[in-house]
Amino acid sequence: QYETVENLYSQIDGMDKGRIKNILMECKKDVLMAKKLAIILTNVEVPINPNDAGFFWFDDKLNTYLLQLEMYSLSNRIFKKQTDKIKKKEEKSEEPKPQLSLF
Repeated sequence: QYETVENLYSQIDGMDKGRIKNILMECKKDVLMAKKLAIILTNVEVPINPNDAGFFWFDDKLNTYLLQLEMYSLSNRIFKKQTDKIKKKEEKSEEPKPQLSLF
């Protein structure tokens, strides 16, 4: 009916319901702040070049540090994936073995 919060407050004098009107008047500052917080700003300048912020892979220093802290499972999860990808590529390149006959 009002479409925006500003329209609601500009037409609040014409509202019939006293309780709702009173609540809206008491919370006007909070309602306007909530609207301001809910709006996503898209016109903000970001001083970072997206190409410089790229992530390529973890450094081996991290692996050494994780092993030093005895975080073996985390180290395996991070660094084993890299070696698994290489192994999968090698396995795919092998020729498939012929299937044996069941009879």
